[in-house]
Amino acid sequence: MDAVTHPFEPVYDENSRILILGSFPSVKSRENHFYYGHPQNRFWKVAAGVTGSSVPQTVEEKRAFLLAHGIAVWDSIASCRIEGSSDSSIRDAVPNDIAGLLEKTNIKAVFCNGAKSWETYHKYCEKACGQKAGKLPSTSPANAAWSVERLIKEWKKELGAYLDSPFQICPMTPEDYEQVHALWMTIHGFSIRTIDDSREGVERFLKRNPGISVTAKADGRVVGAILCGHDGRRGCLYHVCVHEDYRMHGIGRAMVTACMRALQKEGINKVSLIAFTRNDVGNTFWREVGWTKREDLNYYDFVLNRENIENFNA
Repeated sequence: MDAVTHPFEPVYDENSRILILGSFPSVKSRENHFYYGHPQNRFWKVAAGVTGSSVPQTVEEKRAFLLAHGIAVWDSIASCRIEGSSDSSIRDAVPNDIAGLLEKTNIKAVFCNGAKSWETYHKYCEKACGQKAGKLPSTSPANAAWSVERLIKEWKKELGAYLDSPFQICPMTPEDYEQVHALWMTIHGFSIRTIDDSREGVERFLKRNPGISVTAKADGRVVGAILCGHDGRRGCLYHVCVHEDYRMHGIGRAMVTACMRALQKEGINKVSLIAFTRNDVGNTFWREVGWTKREDLNYYDFVLNRENIENFNA
């Protein structure tokens, strides 16, 4: 069994929106010095099918294809002991610095091509990256149970929202307030506060937490929003919402990811939120994206006005 180091760099640029991770380059890929070099691997056929493009042939065409569609590629494993190209033989795996790549790019989502890639990412990289990875069915010829057509259908379901880019994630500004407030008023299960959620209250919040809150914009209007801030120890998300007509397109996940990365850059390593029990849509979303519901604490608040403070101090 040979000890092998990954022989080539990731493919990405400033326009990359998603990262697709393999496990470790096959023998043929190492010979070609590029990703998915085995002629029986269906990656390039599947990627072309998902994007509605012709299948690229040369290394130059493949690189250009990836960059043109906002796709970054790399592998979960930086070095390992491996027999030939067999994932099942991999031992002593050392992961790549996926978190370092995410920090210097605009990548919004991570997906793993096959189980071995996902297992490595989940075990070694997920915590540092601050986000879970989607697990895609492998394009390897070993995954013979999946036809190319079936792979394309499944990959398109997972990647489509990011590749089509029907929305933009932008920092929230005071000028967004009217549209953001109008969006809030359409969301079932929200509780809007007269003072905190007024224009003055939101502007004060944005000034205290510059560049962390976000909006999602599509078709010339705000269709999603998050107020995000921190106290120097812990981040907090408020009023996470997506317009009903724009749900199931990855907008919520993309906004939350943008906020989490902004918090990480400020040295914050934990984030929380409050979801009202009557907010069925919100609670379902947070469970599905892997957030933990705390059962070991109670939440208390106190309205700060003169009467309450005087009574408290009586």
